[in-house]
Amino acid sequence: MSSHFGSLKPDLRRNATGWAVCAIACVIYIPSLFSEFIRDDHFQIVNNPQIQSWDYLPRLFSTPLWSQLGAEQAVHFYRPLFSTWMLVVNTIGGLSPAWWHFSSIFLHAVTTLAVYKLCDNLLQNRVAALFAASLFAVHPIHVDAVSWVSASNEVLFTLLALGAIIVLLAPDASVPLTPFRLAASAALYGAALLTKETAVALLPVLLLIVLLRGAERRKVVRTAYWYGFVTLGYFAIRWWALGKIGTEESKHSWREVLLSSPSVLAFYLRKLVFPLHLSGFYVNPITSSLTIRLWFTAGGLLIAAALLTWVALHYSHLVGLGASIIIFPLLPALLGIRIYPQGDMTHDRYLYLPSVGLCLLFGMLAQWLWTYPKPVKVIFLTASAALLVVFAILTIRQQRFYKSDEAFYQRAIDLDPTNVYVIDSFGAIHLESGEWDRAMKEFKRAFQLAPNDPNAIYNLAHGLFETHQYAEAEPLLRQVSGSPELESKRKAILLTLADTKVSLGNLSGADGVLQELNQLDPKFPALHRTLGIVFQREGRINEAQAEYHKEFQVSGDMQAEQQAIALKQALSPSR
Repeated sequence: MSSHFGSLKPDLRRNATGWAVCAIACVIYIPSLFSEFIRDDHFQIVNNPQIQSWDYLPRLFSTPLWSQLGAEQAVHFYRPLFSTWMLVVNTIGGLSPAWWHFSSIFLHAVTTLAVYKLCDNLLQNRVAALFAASLFAVHPIHVDAVSWVSASNEVLFTLLALGAIIVLLAPDASVPLTPFRLAASAALYGAALLTKETAVALLPVLLLIVLLRGAERRKVVRTAYWYGFVTLGYFAIRWWALGKIGTEESKHSWREVLLSSPSVLAFYLRKLVFPLHLSGFYVNPITSSLTIRLWFTAGGLLIAAALLTWVALHYSHLVGLGASIIIFPLLPALLGIRIYPQGDMTHDRYLYLPSVGLCLLFGMLAQWLWTYPKPVKVIFLTASAALLVVFAILTIRQQRFYKSDEAFYQRAIDLDPTNVYVIDSFGAIHLESGEWDRAMKEFKRAFQLAPNDPNAIYNLAHGLFETHQYAEAEPLLRQVSGSPELESKRKAILLTLADTKVSLGNLSGADGVLQELNQLDPKFPALHRTLGIVFQREGRINEAQAEYHKEFQVSGDMQAEQQAIALKQALSPSR
């Protein structure tokens, strides 16, 4: 009996250590409980009926992430499990911001426990695992993923990814890889894919783990079949739901993606190691030609990769595993250069999973130094404690910039006053809240910084239109109506241009623009209602009535149907 309890003591201590690190991860994010919804939260949570009723569950698995905003939204993301998670969170706690922030903090705490379990398994050293998980709990780079609830998919997919790794590893390397464990790991990997696309970067990491565990070639091939089958199945489902890959609509060319990637990758690595001056947005250089700086950056990254490979082969395979967990998840994140505009391409939240690799390397350092005499241990313990305290303070301070939209956008502008994307987004926030003067100030500032940027021109035109400055808005809208960079917004721009011409009394001009829009998309919302207004003002009552009725058939606009009925009644006496 005594031996039985004796064997339980190490497990109890391990569990107690893991839960203690979880508590740290929770306490450090208490300030976020008092934050509001910000940025995408308004569209993705507050005004999203699809995560507020279980009737929409089948739709979550058959449409893109942003399908609630209509077909005009760019299709990049298929994340049904993340949408389902939001549905569950909303079902339990409704639309209370504090509850949503608590759900993100809970995910972070559980993920911290998973990091502890992973490092304890790989390092077989509870002290080293404690150092690694503590660093993960308080690392400032995580604020973007934890304190902004719409970014909680980063935390959720990381938790599932770690689950896939932990199940694959088993408690001990001597335990054989059974079909059940392999199937469970593959299922968790599949769940991670359905939570966020970048989980595909986990595939080489999982295969590397099998190799490091000394599996036979036959078992490695069998493992590759399992994960490969899940990966192909995911892409088949994704194609069925989206009908495309998701990178067709772009802000930058593939050449710019390739040549800009070294500097963006170096940027991510700097932020991971030195998490200072953090923000929700950054401006990164876009390169379209070979430069000396590009050669130096790419060369430095290749030398660092070669050095890590050499260390991994000659000293510890775990160095290679830690480095792979850092690098591989960042490769899909580089596609942000392709699909996002300047100022919105890189984000701290993409470093949530890569930080696990950094924490594993830190745990390895702790394990190595813990074998040295007591003075070395004391020095390392003192330095580590100081680092963790500094990181905890930075994490607490960083959360204040996620308290509200005002704080969120102002932080980015304070760090980089030239970020046109953020300035325009800040103006849109003011416009929506009815602060017309502040909105126009931001739109004009963005336009002055980038007078040739189609997005800056469009946002200024939109602001002028909303503030009824139609004469100033009309030439700007006409200028960007055919811009290739605004192709996804072209229909909305044409409709706004037509409305502007109507307000200026140019009915024939409005008719011409609406006919162009009708050829592009005869079912575009508000098209036929606006045509009805033009025809009614021109005295073409029968045609106006037909357009109002068509609008009701296309979009269900009851106001348009009422206008059609009113015109019919107005015509009745003359008959």
